[in-house]
Amino acid sequence: MAIGLVVGKNLAYIPGNGVLVIGSAYPANRFEATVSSYVAATGALTLTNPVNILGSFTQGNDFYNVSLNGIDGATGLTGATGAPGVGYYPGNYVAQGYLANATQTIPYQSDTIINFVTLAGYDPQGWINPSTNAFKPTIPGYYLISFSVWFSIAASGSVGQINIQINKNETGTDPLLDRSISSIPKRWGIEYLDENNIWNTAIEFNEDSTRTDGSPIFPWDGYLELYYGFRIPDKYKESFHFIDYLSSDILLPSSSYEGDSYIVGASSASVGTVYTWNSDEQKWDSNNLEYGFYLSEDNDTKRIGIIESLVNPRYYNDPQTGRKIYRDVSMIKGIRVFVKTMTGPQTTFVS
Repeated sequence: MAIGLVVGKNLAYIPGNGVLVIGSAYPANRFEATVSSYVAATGALTLTNPVNILGSFTQGNDFYNVSLNGIDGATGLTGATGAPGVGYYPGNYVAQGYLANATQTIPYQSDTIINFVTLAGYDPQGWINPSTNAFKPTIPGYYLISFSVWFSIAASGSVGQINIQINKNETGTDPLLDRSISSIPKRWGIEYLDENNIWNTAIEFNEDSTRTDGSPIFPWDGYLELYYGFRIPDKYKESFHFIDYLSSDILLPSSSYEGDSYIVGASSASVGTVYTWNSDEQKWDSNNLEYGFYLSEDNDTKRIGIIESLVNPRYYNDPQTGRKIYRDVSMIKGIRVFVKTMTGPQTTFVS
């Protein structure tokens, strides 16, 4: 499209110039164009490629102001990406499905698998299998799975409950139960930072470590608890009952109940000895005292309550290290877990 205008003579227009044309009486009428030719002797100006046309140009004859248009600048910087929309959106870790058919009839008194298919664009990894109606991710992790079903009115005469549920690991193995593929450490332990800023091993386990009843160190819920105090003689783990401190063994009663125990001869210079009543042999068994951290187990309730004072707790000086060892408490400035090997192959320990 070519547009012809007559402008002033001997002006500086040359082919390729960009010009802006604006109506004199009606400035709302405007457009931009490119100079095709200009005759300086007559002022004849020919324009092509009109763009950005505004206005109606229906008001009749008009004069137009023609001026050189500014050169288009470089494209500006791209603005920041806006926040994601609310709700689900496609991603590497998102899968969403819906009912395969408009409706699905659930037979009376029969467990029935709900048939569903992938929502278009919402299963980038192909984790939903419509042929098995199963969701099976290939990336290890914890996944939030939710579902809902709308039931219409049941058939006449139907009685009983209606519910929905998710079948988990129907043909697979629960990693919490199969320890060979779990992220449970095999050789590991716990260290604590003492008052001298030295890391000490509180307790350490290996692949052969078990609880007293033979069960794994980590129970099904992964919960583990330690206690600080003196080591309970293995023979009396089920019946142990600490009673008091005595200065001498001549103060021990002549008889007692199975598992009743006294610490004898304890002072700041001596760790002392633990005496426990053996009802089978009707005598006091003596054992060396060992203070430290130990695994707390289900039958350890009798160890609770041994602490007598937090204001001026009992202690003794270790003859080998010179450290002050408290009998009821331990001063800890920090604690950390160290792991040497894991149970499952290529697994990572996360605390």
